[in-house]
Amino acid sequence: MGYKTFDLQKSIIIIHELLFSIRWPDLKAITEKYEHPKTMVSPQDIPSSFFEDCNK
Repeated sequence: MGYKTFDLQKSIIIIHELLFSIRWPDLKAITEKYEHPKTMVSPQDIPSSFFEDCNK
């Protein structure tokens, strides 16, 4: 798509914050599905190296 990390930095941070701030206690099936070991897990913190091209 041609976007650089810099172009999406604010959106990435907002989505990451939402991911860890919202809990779905009433949606047990979804919670269980995404707790499955084969599901990709998002890190608690975004690694600083992820935004390296933002400083260039």
